[in-house]
Amino acid sequence: MKPKKNRATGGLDMRTSYCDETVKIQLADIQKKHSKADEAEPPVMASLLLSCLDPETSLLAEYMKVLTQISNLMKTCGEKSVDSDNQGDIIIYIRALAEIHAMSTRIAIRRMISSTMQSLPERLHCTVIEEFGACLVRYMKKATSCDLKFHLHIIDLIASYLENWLLGEKTLTAVNKQVLVHISTSLTAFIKACCETDNPSEMTELAQSCHVVMQTLITVIQKCFVKEFPMCSSSEFTNTISSLIKAVSHVLKLNSFTTNCQTVAGMTLIALLKLSCHGKEKVMLITKYLLPQSAGELTNSEEDSGVIQGVLLEAGLTWSKLGKYSQLCVCHGALAMLETDSLISQVCTGSSLLDFLFSAIMELQTRMVDSYSILATSRTITLWTQIVKQTFHKLPAGSHMKNSLSGHGCYSQQILDYVWENWEHAIEGMRYQIKMLFENIIQIHLLVVGKDCDITKDSFIMDLFHQLMTHSWHVRSKYTFLVTMVTYLGSEIIVKVHPNMPNDVLDAMEEQTTAPYASELYEKLLMSHKAQSNTISVRTEGNNEPNWQQMWLPPLVKTLNSKQKRSALLVQYLLPRLLKNNPDCLDYIISYLQSSQQTELSALVTCLRVARRQGLLAKKESHGTDTWHGVIPVSLLTQAVCHQDNQISQQALSLLCDSAKTTEVLTSVDFDLIKLFIRSNMKNQSAAGRHCMLSDFKKLLLRIQEGSVVLWRQKDQEAAKTHLIEYKEFLEWLCDYCFSSLNPDACYPRRTAALGTLTLLGSIFTDNPPHNKSCGVDFYFANQWSPECIQTVMECLTDSYVGNREMAYQLLIAAPNITQKVLPCYSIGLELAKGSKPQDSVIAANLLGLVSESGAVSMEQVITDLLVGLRSQINTAKCSLLQAAANEPMYGLLYCVRTILNNKQCQTTASTIKDSVESILQLCFDAADIVSPVVCNTSPEGYLPVSDEKDARVSLECLVFKDPQEESDTKHPDDVPSVTMVTPQMVLVCCWVTMKEVSLLLGQLSQMCVDTKCPLLTVQQLKNVGKFFMELLMQARHRGAFELSYTGFEQLCSKLWRISDKTLNKLPKEWLETLLHEIRSSSPDSQLCATRRSAGIPFAFQAILNAEPVISSKRHCFGEVMDQLLKLARGEVLTECTFTPQVHALNILCAMYRDSKLGEDVYPFIAEGIQVAVPGFDSQIWSVRNSCMMLLNALVTRTFGVKRSKDEHSKKNQMSGREFFSRFPNLYGFLLQQIKTVTEKVDNLQPSQFAVLLILSRLYTSTFDGVDSNQSSADFIPYIKLCGKSSVWKTRIMAARVLSSLTPTNRLVTMATELIDSLPRSPNDRSSTQNTVHGTLLQLNYLLHRYWHDNRLPDSVQEKLVNESLPRLQNCKWLATRNNRCNITRAAYLELIDSYLLTEHQVQSQTELIKFRSAITEIVKEESTHNALPADLPGSAMVEEVLAKLTWKIYTAETESDNVWLLNSLNSQFYEVRLLSLSNLVELLKASCEGSDCGAKYNMCKDTNLFHLLVTMMETEKHPDCLAQVFEALLYHSSTLLLPWARDSESGDWTCLGVMSFLLRQLEDNMNVARSNLPSSLVKLMGKIIPVLYEECSKCASKDQHLSVLKSWINSMEMTTSTDQTTGLKLTCAQTIVKVSKCVLEDPADVMGEMSLLLWKPIITLLQEEEEEIRQAIVPAITTSQGFGFSCCDVKSSIALLHLFDTVVM
Repeated sequence: MKPKKNRATGGLDMRTSYCDETVKIQLADIQKKHSKADEAEPPVMASLLLSCLDPETSLLAEYMKVLTQISNLMKTCGEKSVDSDNQGDIIIYIRALAEIHAMSTRIAIRRMISSTMQSLPERLHCTVIEEFGACLVRYMKKATSCDLKFHLHIIDLIASYLENWLLGEKTLTAVNKQVLVHISTSLTAFIKACCETDNPSEMTELAQSCHVVMQTLITVIQKCFVKEFPMCSSSEFTNTISSLIKAVSHVLKLNSFTTNCQTVAGMTLIALLKLSCHGKEKVMLITKYLLPQSAGELTNSEEDSGVIQGVLLEAGLTWSKLGKYSQLCVCHGALAMLETDSLISQVCTGSSLLDFLFSAIMELQTRMVDSYSILATSRTITLWTQIVKQTFHKLPAGSHMKNSLSGHGCYSQQILDYVWENWEHAIEGMRYQIKMLFENIIQIHLLVVGKDCDITKDSFIMDLFHQLMTHSWHVRSKYTFLVTMVTYLGSEIIVKVHPNMPNDVLDAMEEQTTAPYASELYEKLLMSHKAQSNTISVRTEGNNEPNWQQMWLPPLVKTLNSKQKRSALLVQYLLPRLLKNNPDCLDYIISYLQSSQQTELSALVTCLRVARRQGLLAKKESHGTDTWHGVIPVSLLTQAVCHQDNQISQQALSLLCDSAKTTEVLTSVDFDLIKLFIRSNMKNQSAAGRHCMLSDFKKLLLRIQEGSVVLWRQKDQEAAKTHLIEYKEFLEWLCDYCFSSLNPDACYPRRTAALGTLTLLGSIFTDNPPHNKSCGVDFYFANQWSPECIQTVMECLTDSYVGNREMAYQLLIAAPNITQKVLPCYSIGLELAKGSKPQDSVIAANLLGLVSESGAVSMEQVITDLLVGLRSQINTAKCSLLQAAANEPMYGLLYCVRTILNNKQCQTTASTIKDSVESILQLCFDAADIVSPVVCNTSPEGYLPVSDEKDARVSLECLVFKDPQEESDTKHPDDVPSVTMVTPQMVLVCCWVTMKEVSLLLGQLSQMCVDTKCPLLTVQQLKNVGKFFMELLMQARHRGAFELSYTGFEQLCSKLWRISDKTLNKLPKEWLETLLHEIRSSSPDSQLCATRRSAGIPFAFQAILNAEPVISSKRHCFGEVMDQLLKLARGEVLTECTFTPQVHALNILCAMYRDSKLGEDVYPFIAEGIQVAVPGFDSQIWSVRNSCMMLLNALVTRTFGVKRSKDEHSKKNQMSGREFFSRFPNLYGFLLQQIKTVTEKVDNLQPSQFAVLLILSRLYTSTFDGVDSNQSSADFIPYIKLCGKSSVWKTRIMAARVLSSLTPTNRLVTMATELIDSLPRSPNDRSSTQNTVHGTLLQLNYLLHRYWHDNRLPDSVQEKLVNESLPRLQNCKWLATRNNRCNITRAAYLELIDSYLLTEHQVQSQTELIKFRSAITEIVKEESTHNALPADLPGSAMVEEVLAKLTWKIYTAETESDNVWLLNSLNSQFYEVRLLSLSNLVELLKASCEGSDCGAKYNMCKDTNLFHLLVTMMETEKHPDCLAQVFEALLYHSSTLLLPWARDSESGDWTCLGVMSFLLRQLEDNMNVARSNLPSSLVKLMGKIIPVLYEECSKCASKDQHLSVLKSWINSMEMTTSTDQTTGLKLTCAQTIVKVSKCVLEDPADVMGEMSLLLWKPIITLLQEEEEEIRQAIVPAITTSQGFGFSCCDVKSSIALLHLFDTVVM
């Protein structure tokens, strides 16, 4: 309803038809009067005003020039002496300006006039008030009979009087009676129109108009009505107020108004009560009628106003008759509009209006469901706390409110409870409000305790801090709350209480979600510590700054230099803000990095880049050539630019390109370094790396462009000329290099980077630069295009990557003189569009679009030719779909038509293709009719359409795949001629891709139909398109067809929901009703698909509902549809004989909950969805159970968010029980009842039990949960413990996981003790089944695992666990012996002992546990003397494996022990035991090789028996993983190089040749072993033996056998580095080749001859690998070899490869 303003043309939008003609006549009379008087000065003012009253121009700029002249003349007239004639003229001039002010809708015009009037002398102010007031009254009288647009125009006019214009306020004050009446009339008119319309767009627009009217009314009341208004008691005034109150009541009570509108209505209502009542009267009215307290509670000191009371009752403005959001709006209005004295005034004994408002708001917050209401509630509570802070000094000492506002007071505690419930809310705005509330609570508490209070001794503040520190670091609000705590506590106190704070905060930088908040906290802590140190240094005349630097900067630098993800996030968030606010940190960081033993290049370059971006390097300029900007050697920067680590090289480029000053001069050193970077990084395979590179290139090119302008102005200086020449040479080099990088054999990353760089050059250095052509560098991109370059870029149109084709297309469009060059492409494009390859159609679309946009062929001609070809292919398809699928598939031409219509040229001149639209529609419908039998078939994947007998024979031959040559050799009259082979898959692809293109094309046409002057589609055509989509989505079975049809249908619905035509506007609602009716129908001939997740039906609902406009912060049709679907999903409206409607409803609901666009809308329905999904798990029908399972999965994702950690049950993927049940209170009773029901029969499989446990496993208890008897998670624990008795293993695991999550810290010891005491004490105790024992042990294990390693666990709790709980385990130690015949529970008990008795240092000093440990040690040692358990017993392997772990820990802890136990473990029949023992052995031997004394301690490296057993296992071990560990052990054993190896076999000892031959055979035999490290282990072991073999070869006389083995080894390296091998194996090969390069590559003994050259083939292969890690791993083989001249090993692989070719090949 707001008047539209033509912003593009600066249109005036003057309402000249309402201008007062009398004013024009008076101005004309002034012109005549002055002309008759023959004055020398012409009547300029009158002429200008007449031209403004009837403007000939429509441009705002020209009109403003005239007004500026008028303004200057008015000021001149006002300063002159006044006679009666001049006075009359000035009045007429003011009257004319008042008319112009009233006519215009442009803010600029009104502000110009109001400024002119305000600047007039005071003697004219009364005239201005009278004339503008009279003009306003006249316009308001006209508005009574005009349309709503004019009503809104007058409201805008009234608002302009109040916009920083003192005379305007006085004018409205003079006519406030008429203004109030007009506002009442306008508001009533808008409300009536809003109630009558059913068009969503109009409804939203009218609601917005009501919002504007009420906002204006509030401002008028505040500025234009004095406190004691004389006519407040008049009947006319009372009637107006009553009318306004009734109008506002409609806004508050009707759901059709937006929430913003209702919020303003609440404020308006209070403003009207303030205007109509005096003193405490308004407070009593608000408390009595608009708040939930009863009248009996009030001690009224004054009588209520009978009239206003009657109006409130008549309008239904009482608490009980208002909706919950309207009630909130009234509370918010009272807080926002009433004076503080009114708010704290006593309403009844001991209670003020603030008390009543607080109780009402806190009660309302428990009933809010939708996101906007929740956010509005938080804002209202925040407003309440802010008002309390402002009025605190007015509260009487010792009052109830003051006591309630202290930290431990009831008000503060209620607000804190609200804070803990919502502090991790999904809405960002909600978290901000919660942060404000938290800060306000602390400030109010400090006001209560006084300024002199020692905050470190304040129990409330310190308890808050300790509670925050015990919470998990993944919670974002924890950081914002700690930032607030730092403000009051200071950094020193926090670090004293929590010394590891710096590292903890930096560790939190691992996650993208918490990094911004953690960086803010880190900076706040550092700044606070610095400020406190400075204060101390001033007080003690010392310098404590190094203290804070040493505390906060070294951890930061170490993190920067790490390879972890958090280093990148730290650079993005923390480092910029830290250096910006603390520039002195830079010197410390640089000196710290350069003083280290090895320069930490990554951290150094990163810090310099951030510092330079902020201009911190400006003071460090250096003119030397050895250092760059005086801070880093050029040689070091050169190393960084071509470093093997892409991150370091990218940071170096950013350091060179980025600058705080965009005109900073680039030197020749900068250009040389940038060229080196481009040569070595142009084919960066990381998409993110290429994006950053192009971003830096853009900054570089802009610096060149802007800097060259400055240099041009200094062109007389020799240095400036030199720089301009360097700029031009670099740009020409860059352009040539990019064009040369587009050759056909260039890889995808290189072509992408080159095209992206050329695109930047074309956009920055254009033919028409923004400045003079003679300014700046003499380089223009258009001059760089040669015919060869055009041809090169045109070849990129055939690139297989869409991004490259698009960039090449855009470059060619901007290229000069390409019309003749692209004209031959037209016929090629048409032919490719008709082909059967999808890739060809994309190329064709690019060619045809290029021809069209270049002007070689008109767009209309292109579309016409495409439609001719499409019509021909459709005719072919009508005859034979098989032939069409093979040769003329239709979708290529459809894609080309859609692409052409999507061009900017077509969109701007849509009317030119109007004649073709009807043909396009008809052809689309024809194509859809042809392919629909396939995509709508019940089994489209294998369907082959057959129209007649001939087609039947053809299709049969296609299915059996007969050779066409054999068919041609057979001569028979009935034989079918040889045809192209067509399979069902080819037909299906043709059909679904054609349907996809038809859908997208129709959706695109729907988007283009909004031009009302020349609409592309008629009403009937739009209906036909909608009918097509509905039929397709209801009938299609193939996902490719209906999934992409959804996109086109959504585009159509988006227009229909907002179109002004009522017939079309109702179509989406009618379609929803049709869909719901079809779903309810259970007839066998229903069109809907009951399988395939209901096929296209959910997409139809999504398309319609996603497109629905949001009215009053919600979608009304969406809510109604969800209610009906939930009823269907529950089976409430179904007959007993069918379940299909229920399955459809469940599948549709699943799609709704998954849709991210509907995330906020579905949130209020989550609880109902869970109440539908969980019982569905127990359904007897598989399809219902399956749909319920998918629905629950969608609900869990929507409720708890996507996985933020690999561990699905990490707290990052969970929500506190308090927060969950406060958001969904109905689920508490539901889930509790469900788990009660399912635990009644724990011996039976109950699917719904798993569903309940799945939800509960996503909850956890926090320190802020407190005690709430209504919704306590503790009520679930008894039933969860019962679930541990289930006969289903998975259920027992789930129950254990849930119990560990829901057990609070203060119940940990008690829970652990109860679980241990419930275990049987002896084998004779039959009170518990083995399932129960196993479930109890699992629960105990999960419980201890969750809390045992938690650093936040209080020491007292941990001590109680060690001293009280764990010693009780010895009461049931029989579970670890063979007396326990259940291996499953035995293994679980031993696992518990292994984890918490033999591992943790806490048990070392506990006497009972030491005795228990000794008893377990005896049991384990005794077990090692017995025979192993039978392999066929369930759980035997589990017991033996955990016994092996215990044995290893026990024997390795002893100072003196032989290795017999290890040999026994290696000879075990269970591969799990052997694998465990071998893995531990390898770690021990590896540590010994690395210098640790642990291996020597156990003498395993010197144990000949062990080595002999390993050699034997090398031949006898069959399990691939165990065999791999055997070779790993031999790799690290000290006896490996002492060849020959002794063995028991008659074949003799293992010689060096024999070992290598055996290993080569093993490698050949096990090359393709799936998921095994065996080949890698063999390669590594051979790499250790090769130097021994080489040395032996150099010493022996006969070298043939040795050389043969060496050649076989080289061949094996070639085989293991082939492209089909795993990344891990190729990486191992690279590392092995590097280790043996000294002997094999360099061949110092000269025994290999030319054979060593064979090894260069796998080296070159590895240098060209896709994985960067592999390429860099082989680089040292080149850089460390003689004759290559590398100064460092950290060289990028591409540079190493080029250097290799230059040195060796060339």
